[in-house]
Formats: sequence, C-alpha cells, structure tokens
Amino acid sequence: SQDEKKVYGLTLFGPQGDSKVPPTISVHYYAPGNLLHKTMAKFIRGHAEPLFDAPSKDDSSRKVDSIQLAGREATTFNSKSVRYIGPRSLKPEKVVLFEHFIVVPDSNDRGFYVLKLSVPSATKTRYTAIFENVVKSFLPGR
Repeated sequence: SQDEKKVYGLTLFGPQGDSKVPPTISVHYYAPGNLLHKTMAKFIRGHAEPLFDAPSKDDSSRKVDSIQLAGREATTFNSKSVRYIGPRSLKPEKVVLFEHFIVVPDSNDRGFYVLKLSVPSATKTRYTAIFENVVKSFLPGR
C-alpha cells in the first residue's frame, strides 16, 4: 500500500496525440523510511547513472547539476528510458522517453520530493514549458 511504501504524490497525464505513450508530469514525496529509495542520493544514483552502458561522450542527458528551488539546494538531471508497449512478444514495440528530474530535500533532509517530466523524446519540447510552470509553482510543505 501507499502508506507502507511511504511515497505520496500525483501523476498528471497529458493528451497522447499521435504518440503511443502519453506525456506525464509527476510530483512525489518520498517520506523517511520509504521502501523504494532510502535516501535522496540513492534515488539520484539509481535514476541518473546508466544501468547497462556508459553514456557517449556527447550525451549530456545524465549530467547532474545543482539548482535552487523554493529556497533549497536541489538536484536536476535528464535521463532517457525505454518503455515497451503492446502485447507481450519477443520483439515488443519500444518508445524512447526523455525524462527530466528535479530532486528537492525536505526541510530536515530526511525525505525528499521528486518532480518529473516523462515524455516521448520526439515531443519533449512541446511539454518543457508546462513542466517549468509546475516547477515554478512548487512549494514544499516541509
């Protein structure tokens, strides 16, 4: 259950249009003791570092930067992932997703917030401004 996982938040789905995967914007709070990522650093490592292969020299998608957000030192990075869609098969159809993360500590540095944009790579510029508006309006509660 959500109370057991200690991850709270929401995910907004945008219009799918011609894409096979809808764009999403999510804001989640990972409370202290959550079952998924015990620390903010572990979350960042798990999502910013490539799992199987090293990024190419011209790939800045996994560069981790520090920013200020809502008066706090936050971490931002981009990532690419693949979502397989359609029926289960030996060669499922795949969609490459562009993901932009902003990770913000809570006021006591025990839990953290994650703001995330996830869109098909071909449509990323269409949703960047919407995500930026969500980020600008973000006010962490604790």
